[in-house]
Amino acid sequence: MASFTTDEMQEAQPSGLDIFSIPPYQTAVEYMYYQDIRTYSQLSGNTPLAFNVSGQNGLEYVDLKRTKLYVKAKIKKADGSSLTETEYVGPVNLFLHAMFAQVDVTLQDLFLGSCPARVVIGFVDAEAAAGSYITNPFNFEHFNLKNIELYVNNIPVSVNILQINFDATTGRTIIPAYTKLFQITEKDSRDSGNQITRDDFA
Repeated sequence: MASFTTDEMQEAQPSGLDIFSIPPYQTAVEYMYYQDIRTYSQLSGNTPLAFNVSGQNGLEYVDLKRTKLYVKAKIKKADGSSLTETEYVGPVNLFLHAMFAQVDVTLQDLFLGSCPARVVIGFVDAEAAAGSYITNPFNFEHFNLKNIELYVNNIPVSVNILQINFDATTGRTIIPAYTKLFQITEKDSRDSGNQITRDDFA
């Protein structure tokens, strides 16, 4: 155990006793104010809400940690009519989180969100994607797809276009696309499956 020494100790005194020096005066911040910023996009049920938060000039500092979102919402029936006085409904926990499915932030026209590391492409029927109650939006189908290629900044991700043939009469070719399922899930060349057989994929 090291012994206690006073060689590295520094002398200190309470700031209240320092009465003969002028206290420092900050000149960087002249004043603070809150600004009401409204969305510049048209308010509707389907269009995204966009806000432009910027200082009046290049000398202002915007403290985004103090940003607050004020939402004035009204609960209506499915047909758009108002509720009656005897119909008692209310929001559940995390009400605003349920209202906004996606939030993107850009700083000086630069995207600050999480960039995707992989892309999963699935095709569903248009009726199922629109919200039909008699169809399943997770029932992915191939729709006799012939080829597919993914480009990032006009550069193809794969060397060759992925050629696919789901027609069994002319010779089914699905193995290159099927093995992609194992590659993106890091299960390629491993003793592990992804619960999708070749018959399910075809």
